[in-house]
Amino acid sequence: MERRKVALIVMALLGQASGLLAQSDFERYVEEIRKAGMSEEAAGSIRMAASILSGATIFEVKLAPNGHLGKSYSSAVCFRPGADEQHLRAAREKIEARVEAWIPFLKKQADTDGSGFVSREEGSALRRRVELGFTAGQVPGAKNVDDLVKAVPEERSQVIEDLIAYKRLQAAAASQGFEGMPALPNYVSGAV
Repeated sequence: MERRKVALIVMALLGQASGLLAQSDFERYVEEIRKAGMSEEAAGSIRMAASILSGATIFEVKLAPNGHLGKSYSSAVCFRPGADEQHLRAAREKIEARVEAWIPFLKKQADTDGSGFVSREEGSALRRRVELGFTAGQVPGAKNVDDLVKAVPEERSQVIEDLIAYKRLQAAAASQGFEGMPALPNYVSGAV
């Protein structure tokens, strides 16, 4: 009988200890998110926007048979086989440094409520706006903003809001010496 009590007490203590470890894992995870100042999804969106803006990712759109645009992402860091490893490493480091340079700027721009933390929604909006800025210049035969609206699966008001936000983002980037944001095409100038 005494052995059973001891065994139950030991099992209870082990259960508590594993619960404490799990809690500390969770607390570490939450602390990492706090330190980053953004959710994981926001970090992914901001990194992708930085990758596009830095040229590490090539963003293209293609007109699908249904009239909407399909997005295409390809890496600019795929080098030909047999290339010099030292040269490749240096090129990759240079590209990654450009990506990393964009991230603090984009993080600050994405924090639209000034809370000091970038939510999933804020990060996603920033990425959507960057992609729209690149998309606008790639719509075949577009003559006005309505042609762009037809090609992207968004409401007209959202597209215009995003174009205006992109234009502000582009101006802020230029004022801080960042290059890589294409100017919006003339056909959308009346809407923004």
